[in-house]
Order: sequence, then structure tokens, then C-alpha cells
Amino acid sequence: MAATAFMFSPSGKIFVSKGDADRDPVFSEGALEDVATFAMHPSAAVLSYGVSCFEGLKVFRQPDGGLAVFRPRKNAARMVLSADALAMPGVPEEVFIRGCELVARSCDAVVPAPGKGSLYLRPLQFGTEPILGVSSGSRFRFHIFGSPVGNYFAGDVKGIRLRVQDGARVAPGGLGYAKCSANYAATLRARRDVAAAGDHEALYLDAHTRSVVEETAGSNVFAVMKDGRVVTPALSGTILAGVTRDSLIAIAREDLGLTVEERPLPIAEVLSDAVEFFVCGTAVVVGPVAQIHVNDRYHDIPKPVGPVAMELRNRLVDLQEGRAADPRGWMHRIP
Repeated sequence: MAATAFMFSPSGKIFVSKGDADRDPVFSEGALEDVATFAMHPSAAVLSYGVSCFEGLKVFRQPDGGLAVFRPRKNAARMVLSADALAMPGVPEEVFIRGCELVARSCDAVVPAPGKGSLYLRPLQFGTEPILGVSSGSRFRFHIFGSPVGNYFAGDVKGIRLRVQDGARVAPGGLGYAKCSANYAATLRARRDVAAAGDHEALYLDAHTRSVVEETAGSNVFAVMKDGRVVTPALSGTILAGVTRDSLIAIAREDLGLTVEERPLPIAEVLSDAVEFFVCGTAVVVGPVAQIHVNDRYHDIPKPVGPVAMELRNRLVDLQEGRAADPRGWMHRIP
């Protein structure tokens, strides 16, 4: 099962809004520009100090031919949180939503048909002020670009292999709750080593006890226990509040009537009691896990492509692609 979706192919226009902390409002209303390289000072805050955060969300072709983006206000709110973690002012929701709408419309011709993929949007905010002292500065750039993507996994879903890491993804009290670029930079070596070992993704345990599951290098995780309970690690400050995670919890509890527990999840409990284990996120949606490599050997998951994981995935995808009702108003139609 090979990941194939994120071959970058920028399409349409890019939305750009400039920010200045000494101005009111801080961010301009923004406008579409051609996708192109742009100049930035060699001492820009983002280059020295990693003053950067981002989001990822998807636009889906609907049965009537229109477009809808999945839960953009949730992403807008999280980006404000991430920006604040880096001492940057947050982009107003109306600017974020307007940018998503404009980019989606500019990419209309390349948005795949239902079932064939989606348009991935990448909002990105970073510090552009030339600065040497350790600071986020007062000038920022916010932009959104789009790229059509296929379904994340090609071929039949057979389950992925996770490899538990020796190190931690983030430290308690740090930036783990925010979608900051630095958190992803910290996983790059692990991603390289996991791929070299023939596995698919890195799985991280907590920094203190090295016994409790947190998340993968880029996804939240869920376990389905023998008694049917669904367990996902609690948002403790070191785990990203995933939009897909939040959506699956709601579907599991409210639509499927499952018991969902948000709590610490020991790796020992996963290995002894879990019958299903899966990752989730904007890119992967739901990715069933077949094996976990820990303590120098592989441990098989009894139901590598289990019924709970696949039911959750199907319900979410049906909603996103307009085949199911949307009682919670998660889909934002592109006007």
C-alpha cells in the first residue's frame, strides 16, 4: 500500500495577505496572485528562527458539480492557536475562509471527480521581517496555494506498518499542540529511517515514561479494543488537535453509538488488547495499521483492516464527497 497522493502540482492562483503587527487591521484582505517565486530578505525571521505554521485542508467535488471544503473554520481557529504559540498575530477567520474560496475557485478545472481525489489547500503563515535578535518580528506573510491530489493510498487497503521511535516527537510544555513547521522538521530523520527499514510511518511514545502512545510523525491514532471501546490519546498538550480526529470521534459516538475514550493509551495495552489500530489525518483520512514494530520485533494487529476503521472512513468520505447528509454543517460550499 503505497502513499501516492502528495505529488505537488500547484494549480490556479495563490492567495496572499500581508501582515504588519503595527497596523490595524494587522492582515490585509488579501488577493489572488500568480503562483511564482518571491523575494525574501536573508535575515527573515522564518529563516533563522522557524517562525512558521501551516494548515492542510481539502476541497471536494460534489455530485452537482460544485465544490465544498471540509471544516475550514476548524482549521482557521487552529491556525490562530499555532500562530500565537510563535508570538505571531492570528489571521482573521474571514481572511482565511475568503482565501480558501478564492483559491478553490481558481483551481476548479483541476479538482478531481468524486472518488478520484480532492484539491489540497495549504495555508501557511511565517515571519518575513529582517531580524537578528530572537523574535517573531512584526511583519508576516499569509498565503494559500492548492494542488490536486489523488487518494492517499493506491490500490487495495492492506494496512500499514508503524515503527516506534526511540526519541520523542515533542517535549511537554512545548509546541506539540500547535501545527508549527518545527514539529514536522523534528520528524524528518525518523521518516527517512522508517522508510529505509521498509516501514511506512514513525510512531511516537511520550517523552517521560516512553510507554504511552502519542501520535505518528503526521497523524493522530485510534485503537479499537476487544470489548469494542474506541480509544484515542487525550489532548495533553503534546498531541495535535486533529480536525479528522475530532470528526471521527463525533461520528463514532453520535452516529455509530460507540464508546470513545480520550485518555492515555499505553503501548502495552495496544499490543495486548487492541484488535484494530489506525491513523487519521487530512491526507490519509483513515489508515488501518497491520503491524507495529517495537522492542526489536513486529507485532501483528489482529484485524489490520478492521470494520470500525473502514466504517468510519467510509462515512467520513461519503460526507465529504456529498453522498451523505451533513447534519453538522461541516461542508462549506464554495460560492
